[in-house]
Amino acid sequence: MEEAAAKWPDQWFNFFDMWAPPLAGQSGDASHRGWLTRLRHLLLHRHTEPSRLAIAVAIGVFIALTPFYGLHTLLVAAVCWPLRLNIAAAILATQIANPFFAPGLIAASAWLGSRLGAPAPSASDTSWWDMRNPLFYAAWLRGGIVLGLALGLVFGAVTWTVAKRLRRRHTNA
Repeated sequence: MEEAAAKWPDQWFNFFDMWAPPLAGQSGDASHRGWLTRLRHLLLHRHTEPSRLAIAVAIGVFIALTPFYGLHTLLVAAVCWPLRLNIAAAILATQIANPFFAPGLIAASAWLGSRLGAPAPSASDTSWWDMRNPLFYAAWLRGGIVLGLALGLVFGAVTWTVAKRLRRRHTNA
């Protein structure tokens, strides 16, 4: 019984390995990896140099602050795939616009966008904040670009620093 419990994680991963034919040009155990295992490897272990991770995170945060909700994942994949960046890191970075933070980020982007060139609403005019007003989306996009660049640079720099230290620690160990 204990032997079966000890083998369980390996059996689980072997289950995923059986879903695809062997990769061309590979031999041994690696040739029997299934498509789910290859996909996991592609998303988590490719393009993980600190600079590539930092750029992927910066792009993910930048796209997260645009008003294109529902398209963030597709936009990130479309930008990161041809640049050979880590798509998983970029998609994870778009989650900064989760339902907990989104109202504040949207308000900050729209406010910043209104200060950057939108017609200034009067103090008594609250129709500007109505989501049916096209000026709201124009201000959100304008402010989201500026705020996305700023936060993207900050999160990208933090990612680069952490990834560089972890890689240095891993190579020295």
